[in-house]
Amino acid sequence: METIALRREKELLREQFASIVSHELKAPLGAVQQNVFVLESELANLLNDEQKGKLERIKIRIDELLKLINSWLRVISVDINKLKEGFTKLSVIDPLSNALESVEALAARKNIKIVKGFGEPQRFISGDRLSLTEVFVNIIGNAIKYTPKGTPLELSASESFYTVTVELADRGPGIPAGEEERIFEKFVRGRGTGGGVGLGLAICRTIITAHGGKIWAENRDGGGAVFRFTLSSAGIPPLPKREEE
Repeated sequence: METIALRREKELLREQFASIVSHELKAPLGAVQQNVFVLESELANLLNDEQKGKLERIKIRIDELLKLINSWLRVISVDINKLKEGFTKLSVIDPLSNALESVEALAARKNIKIVKGFGEPQRFISGDRLSLTEVFVNIIGNAIKYTPKGTPLELSASESFYTVTVELADRGPGIPAGEEERIFEKFVRGRGTGGGVGLGLAICRTIITAHGGKIWAENRDGGGAVFRFTLSSAGIPPLPKREEE
C-alpha cells in the first residue's frame, strides 16, 4: 500500500510539474514568439539590416527555449505503461523511413549521404510508430551533427527470429572514454562538444526500454561511433504488400 501511494505521489508530481512548465513557461513564450513574427512583418519596410539581424537573433533564441521546454516535457511525459497500451504490429522500416524523410534536409546541408543496408520485408515488432520515429530522428540527427561534411553515415538493420537490430555508424569525433553509458543519462552531453541539453539520448533509452529493447553505443575502429539498439521480434515476417488493382 505504501509503495502504491509513493508511486502515485510521484506520478502526481510529474503531472503537476509538466503542467507548470507547459502553462507558466511554454504558453507565454509561444505568445512572445507570435508577436515577434507579427512585429517583423509589420516593420519589414522600416527596419535597417542591423535591426533585422537583432530580430532574427531574438527569434532564434525563443525557438531554442521552446525546444528546450518541449524536451523537458517529453522527458517528463513519457509514460511507459500508456505507451505500451498503443503498441501495434509493425515493421521497423516504417518508423525508420519516416525518420529518414525528417532528417533528409539536414543531411543535404552537410552533403552527408546515408548509406542504407536494409530492405523489405523485415520481421514484425510490437511497438509505437511515432515514438520509434522519434528515436531514429534523435540518433540519426545526432550522427549528422557530429559527422564532418561530405562524410557518409552507415545505417543498417538485421534480424533474427527473436530480435531486430538497428545500427548507425558515423565518422565523427567518437565518444570520450568511459562516457559510453553516461551519454544516455539526462542532461549529459556527449562527445565533449557544445549544443543541446543532453535529453535526446535519455528519451531514446526510455522509449527503447518501454519496447523491451536495449540501446548502447561504442567507438568504432578508425574513428567515429556506433549506436545500436535491439527490439523484440514477433518472429513472423510481415505479409508482402498486395499491388493495387
